[in-house]
Amino acid sequence: MRITIAIPGAEGKSEALRDTPRTNHFIGHLQTNKIKDLLKCDVACVRSFDRLAPAEKLSARLAFEKKPQEVLI
Repeated sequence: MRITIAIPGAEGKSEALRDTPRTNHFIGHLQTNKIKDLLKCDVACVRSFDRLAPAEKLSARLAFEKKPQEVLI
């Protein structure tokens, strides 16, 4: 997914930002049935645990896929 935001007076800045390395963080309510979808999005960090169940399901899915994931609680 690509998001483009037009800001008046920002010509030239968008080109500079295009070359800047970025990472995607997931912030918000995470439902257990959406974990597979989240892992398809190349997210560097998950910051959204308010319950133990989604954290356990994410941990199990990451172990199954043999993928590391940064998580903030």
